[in-house]
Amino acid sequence: MNSTARTRTAGRRVRLAFGGMALATTVLLTACSSGSDSSTSTDLKKSATSEVAKGAETLVTSTMGKFSYSAGDFPVKPDQIKPYSSWKGPTSAPTPAAKANIQVIVCSKSAAACVSSANGVVAAAKALGWSANIVDGGGTPQGYSQAFDTAISRKPDAIIGIAVPTLAVGDKLAEARAKGIITVVNGDTQPKSGTLYDAYVSFRMPLMESLLAYAEIARTNGKADSIVVTDPSAPSLIEAMGQYKKVMATCSGCRTTDVSWKITDASDPTKVNSIITGALAKNPNATSLVLPYSVGLPAAVQAVASAGKADQVKILVKDADSAGLEAVSSGQVLYNAGASPAWAGWAAVDQVIRGLAKKPYLAGDKTGLGVVTFDKATVPADTDIDKWSGMVDFASEYKKIWGAS
Repeated sequence: MNSTARTRTAGRRVRLAFGGMALATTVLLTACSSGSDSSTSTDLKKSATSEVAKGAETLVTSTMGKFSYSAGDFPVKPDQIKPYSSWKGPTSAPTPAAKANIQVIVCSKSAAACVSSANGVVAAAKALGWSANIVDGGGTPQGYSQAFDTAISRKPDAIIGIAVPTLAVGDKLAEARAKGIITVVNGDTQPKSGTLYDAYVSFRMPLMESLLAYAEIARTNGKADSIVVTDPSAPSLIEAMGQYKKVMATCSGCRTTDVSWKITDASDPTKVNSIITGALAKNPNATSLVLPYSVGLPAAVQAVASAGKADQVKILVKDADSAGLEAVSSGQVLYNAGASPAWAGWAAVDQVIRGLAKKPYLAGDKTGLGVVTFDKATVPADTDIDKWSGMVDFASEYKKIWGAS
């Protein structure tokens, strides 16, 4: 959240040679100095905001409806995000195992992006002649634990978690490792300590939020006022929504307000309505509502409309899953930034190949995922990012290095 400009008034000491007249003169001089300093400070703030808005507008012009890429997930300047050109993923891989049993745990079957990514894992496994089964994590720590128990009982070669937080399943990761089971997660933040997955695939959520933030800065000409919803149960979402706020903090004329809910709250229309209605009432000048995923999106759209704010408050969401893109197509959501969940699923299988071959895993952006921001003019007609004309043919790239057909 950006603070308002503060004026520092230089003190002036004037000898009281003429009593009250001298005092009056001192006050007048001080007031003039204060006004001058305040004007200068305000002008500098306006200039800085203008530069940020200009950079954001340039970025939006070059990337809206086109794949983007940055060398890291946390760009702090618009020019650190570039149009995606040639394939940036792996160009070689170990020889895949002839057979493998993969168990895929989705964060929740109500989360479209998680399901799409799991389906990507299944498709990649099929291309390799492997077997893959999907287990529902239910969106809660208890559900994740039970899903891991189910997956482990099936004696797999690898378990792939789709947005299943490391911190929620540390004991299960240790159990899997003890049994020689490789674990990979797609869409989670790697903790600095504790029991970890063997490999991580970044779904590039912070980059998605960076693109959304710059789009909102450009749209409002540096006067964005965003209500940012964060799910505190998922470290990856805390990190992603934090990146939105971090970009907004570079814009002195912009502000953000924090709101929290869990995915179980987002699945309850009544709770969503209560949370969003309350946030809108407390922030009458809000320009946007930024959601962490498409779960709860219909109820959020309804809450904004019921508050009479549909024209003023625009909804932004990430992931580019089918539910989110349908909302863009219908005009209910202004911007949706995301990557192909299926692509991330293929990247997770590539990590398993490396693990089974006892070769190094790929880190960070080395998996090559690109991110795209859609608006109504650029959203795919069938609201399927993987059928979008601008999609990278990631499946062919992976099949080529795997020697698969």
